[in-house]
Amino acid sequence: MHDPRDPRDLGDDAPAWADDPETGPEPEPPAPQSRWKVIVVDDEPAVHSVSRLALQRLTVDGVPLQLHFADSARAAREVLSEHRDAALLLLDVVMESDDAGLRLVDWLRREQHNAMLRIVLRTGQPGLAPEMEVMAGYDINDYLSKTEVTTQRLITSVIAGVRAYRDLRTITIQRRGLHKVIDATATLFDARSVEQLLTGILEQVSGLLLPRESSVFFVARRPLFEPTEATPTVIAASGRFSEALGRPVHEVLDTAVLRDVERSLSGPGLVERGHYSVYSFDLGGEARPVLYLDGGGALESWERQVVSLFCANAGMALRNHRLYAEREQWLRAFERFVPKSLVHLVDKTDLRRVDVGDHLARDMSILFLDIASFTARCEAMPPPAVFDLLNRLYAIVGPCLEQHGGIIDKYLGDGVMVLFPTGPQDAIEAALAVLAAIDRFNCDTPLADGPLMMGIGLHHGPVIVGMVGHARRMAPTVIADTVNTASRIQEYNRVLGTALLVSRAVVDGLEAARSPALRSLGPIALRGRTQPVELLEVLAAAPEPTRARRTASAGQFAAGLAALDRREFADAGARFTEVVDADPDDTVARHFLSCATTSA
Repeated sequence: MHDPRDPRDLGDDAPAWADDPETGPEPEPPAPQSRWKVIVVDDEPAVHSVSRLALQRLTVDGVPLQLHFADSARAAREVLSEHRDAALLLLDVVMESDDAGLRLVDWLRREQHNAMLRIVLRTGQPGLAPEMEVMAGYDINDYLSKTEVTTQRLITSVIAGVRAYRDLRTITIQRRGLHKVIDATATLFDARSVEQLLTGILEQVSGLLLPRESSVFFVARRPLFEPTEATPTVIAASGRFSEALGRPVHEVLDTAVLRDVERSLSGPGLVERGHYSVYSFDLGGEARPVLYLDGGGALESWERQVVSLFCANAGMALRNHRLYAEREQWLRAFERFVPKSLVHLVDKTDLRRVDVGDHLARDMSILFLDIASFTARCEAMPPPAVFDLLNRLYAIVGPCLEQHGGIIDKYLGDGVMVLFPTGPQDAIEAALAVLAAIDRFNCDTPLADGPLMMGIGLHHGPVIVGMVGHARRMAPTVIADTVNTASRIQEYNRVLGTALLVSRAVVDGLEAARSPALRSLGPIALRGRTQPVELLEVLAAAPEPTRARRTASAGQFAAGLAALDRREFADAGARFTEVVDADPDDTVARHFLSCATTSA
């Protein structure tokens, strides 16, 4: 009876071959199977002959032995180095020296770090290697005295040793696979982590299906290599295929196996040969997970259940990963219109839970950017050219702002409104980065109407960040006098001919060591405001020669402002005249000179 609570019970979803040992095409003549490697080391040729005679037809769990011989410890090192996957070592103790065998064991365990190989000691002189001391001091499976050993005793020791190796290898493979599973769960839905997770599970599965420890898992559809479809690639692998992750399947498996993959995809899902098996699992879609197992014969019923369970769960894991990836793509597409960071400002981490009226009060720096004289420039350009110019410009400006922590709230035609939750320091450094990028743009891209000029205004203060609109159409926005003031500061660049103006609130939030050169312009009456705002010009936005001239005239400039404040217009006019004479390009000094002259 199907139990939906039991993850091992696939119910109606189980493939037909899961319990049917007769399913699949007739097997071809078997190719050479995997073999348990047994190494015999003894300096007596007769021992080699007897061992060969006793063991050459022996099988362990249906797998035959592959015998290798060495007549000394020195020769044994070469054989062991060549066959590091050997299962059992039948080792004489006394050969070149009384302890040659024990030295070989020490070399294996300590220098070669081979803890998997099982060892059976055989000696004709037990007194030179007492059994209790040897078994306690070395990782030895069995101890045989040549004078007492019989064929049956030898076979029993070999079977026990090979099975001990099998079990130890299974534990090691599963432990390694478990480590991969645990590592993958930290970032479960990354593409690489899904591969790592499935590879870890596959290694554990392969450890249960010995000697089939080499396997390949991928997803394919029929026809296997249809030109319009992506080439199937290895998603998980174990054993000798462990380095094949991400490679095209046709580069990993030979042509005969690929033909059987086609049969598996179009037939019952199971193809078993004498030396490999191919399984595919129908999950109801066009693509089917496919598992190739290398080595061994037909699987037993419980082994097929393990395979079908892996294929089903792996297929579902891949499907869930694909759904997660699609969701992330939709979210990234949505963020191109409404940045996630902007929504997070209203203290919402889940976009699905954002609603009209959600808001949060906080202090923030607001930046407004505008292209100077853009309307006049547009008159001489066709609309497509204007559109192209704006996008080229924003492709430069956007990254500069975002790299300094800016969140673009909205594009305003030829302008941008940007939020800086991190405060004035990032805001002013972003503004300077934008102006430097525009200078490079002007050098690299000469325009018929002259270089582009920017005006940037910055203010800092309390704002309300929230969602406005109605249930079917809402948008995040920032509302406060701080926003309006920042916009008016930006507009004042047109009056003064400046590139970057900031309020005193911005300057008060700067780090002293990172504050750029500034010039106070005094309290300014901005459009629409009843209270004046102290503005400062950021001299760092100007070229070095200009900064030097402005610094040299700073005293006269400040004296002129003080005279204006005292309404001593004649004195103010004289001061600003001196500044303009020294620096004819100082448009701010010209503005205040005009104010003094008009008011006199």
